This record gives sequence, structure tokens and C-alpha cells, in this order.
Amino acid sequence: MVFVLKLPRKAVSCYCCQGDINTGVPESDLQDAEPDFKGMSRIGYDAMAVGNHEFDNPLGVLREQQAWADFPFLAANIYGQNSGERLFEPYRIFNRGDLKIAVLGLTTKDTAKLGNPEFISDIRFTDPVAEAASLVPELREQADVVIAATHMGHYVDAAYGINAPGDVTMARQVNGLDMIIGGHSQDPVCMAADGTTVTGYQPGDVCMPDVQNGTLIMQAHEWGKYVGRADLVFKDGELRLESYQLIPVNLKKK
Repeated sequence: MVFVLKLPRKAVSCYCCQGDINTGVPESDLQDAEPDFKGMSRIGYDAMAVGNHEFDNPLGVLREQQAWADFPFLAANIYGQNSGERLFEPYRIFNRGDLKIAVLGLTTKDTAKLGNPEFISDIRFTDPVAEAASLVPELREQADVVIAATHMGHYVDAAYGINAPGDVTMARQVNGLDMIIGGHSQDPVCMAADGTTVTGYQPGDVCMPDVQNGTLIMQAHEWGKYVGRADLVFKDGELRLESYQLIPVNLKKK
């Protein structure tokens, strides 16, 4: 997902990835996703939320992947069971001209049951909503714009069923988030102007983000099919959405 912030005299952009780079096509699986991470670095990603499929591998593989990537892996709610310390950076603040942009990483609590048990016995996944509630006030003091890059899922009207609570629940419970750029549920977040979900989404359909408690929630479907783009205007301390698009990467090959 790329978001473009238009300032009075210039524009700046950031790219975020929502995780689950591991477990996919054989070319990546057989090489521990080295081509993916090096390709993402060349594209210019700024940050990545850690996904549940990152724990299909031992933590040592993740550390090697971090060395291949020119961007941070973010997860505020993943801790070492014995050390009690976070295993990844919780957030990163990016300076873009005079603008400070905070990106907070959060991972679904369901990773505790979705990850490979062999590799997560010494890892603890805490409630991401509680972590966000604790950290967002701190980030609001440090940054002009606060974004959560999540791997938690977008569930319409917070109807998350058997899943752990996702982005909508967090937006409703945590004040101060400007945007949530999410993944995990593998849906195109495409809302109509009246706030209802656009069902049967087709490439090119006009979309709006989901808006909950003043927070814009976005998700660009799955598997690199789309580039999500949000253009926003930041002026006089206020952030305003100008446009939101899910741009198809390839409509010719299945």
C-alpha cells in the first residue's frame, strides 16, 4: 500500500507491506523468500507488519530475512516468552521533510494458533488492540500522522466471528489513529459513499476506505494483485483523504 501525503508546497510518499511474505509460490518457499525481500527493498518499501505466516519458519529465518530487507519489520505485540522483550521494533517514525509519520506494527493474536507450533513455543502474542491503546497516545506526541500497519484482518462492522478481533474493532476502541493499512483477511476494502461494503468487487470499481471512529481503514486485497494508493492532504495539522484506489497490477494473466 502506498500513501501520498500532499503538503502545501510538496508531496511525500510511504510504502507499507502487511506481512505474510512467507508461504506462497515454490520459487519463494524454496529460497526463504529471499527474492521477495530483495525485490521489495528495490521497490522502496518503508516498513512491513509481521504476519502470521512469518512464523511458518524458525525465528532464525526471520532474522536472515531482516538482513535482506532495507526496511524494518514492525510488531508491537510479539514478545519472547522468557525474556519478556519485544522481538521486533514496535514502530518507526519517518521524517518526510517537516512531517513526522509514525508507523505502528501489529500482528493478529491468532498467530499463536496459526503459526508452526514447533517455532512459536517461546513466543508470546499479546492483544494488539491493548498494545495500540498504550502506544498511540505516545506516538501522537511525537508525530504529525499516526498509521497502524497491521496483519489483523478487516471484518465488516467488527463481525470477526471465530477470528481474533481485527482492524475495525481496533479503530473503534483506540482513539488517535489516522489510518490503518491492513492485511490478513485478504479482502479488498472497498466501501460505497454511504459506508456500506461494495460486494462483488471488480477491478476499477470506485472505492472508499472504511471509516471507523475517524480512522481510515484500507486493504489492497491479496497476493500482490493490486497496489493500494491513498492520496491525502495534510494542511494546518489536519489530514484529509483526497482519493483512494485499488490499482490492478495485472489483468491479463490469472
